[in-house]
Amino acid sequence: TGPGGDIKSARLRHILIRYQDGPRQANVPKGEVVRSRPEAEALLRQLLRELKVELDGLRRKFGRTKKAEDLWLHSTLFLKLCKEHSICPTSQKGGGMCGDMGWVSREAQRKMSKEFEAAVSVLRPGEWSDIVPSADGLHIVQRIA
Repeated sequence: TGPGGDIKSARLRHILIRYQDGPRQANVPKGEVVRSRPEAEALLRQLLRELKVELDGLRRKFGRTKKAEDLWLHSTLFLKLCKEHSICPTSQKGGGMCGDMGWVSREAQRKMSKEFEAAVSVLRPGEWSDIVPSADGLHIVQRIA
């Protein structure tokens, strides 16, 4: 951490959904599903609902007093949804590495987008963001450390 408790980097994982509108459709890699932005947002909203249902179940099972960072250790859903839906390079590796972005500095977060940096800056370990845009597409980002 930096001065005043400002976090210099965060360990992140994500679910990335690319959307294509208009002429950019010609640049879609072979085999990748083409979605409009509203379709991508609808998919991510559904995934967020599924994650919330799982989190509520974990809270009932392990107690409401547990922090998100303790509860996510019991979660397998984020990894499952990443493997099923994300187009990030790590999504097909499976296991605990699925969606892993590694340690991402504040500068690297800012390069993804100001919205990305802002979303990550308020996350505590174990928490995930709402939908976050970047040049790569739309993300759900989870801070894991």
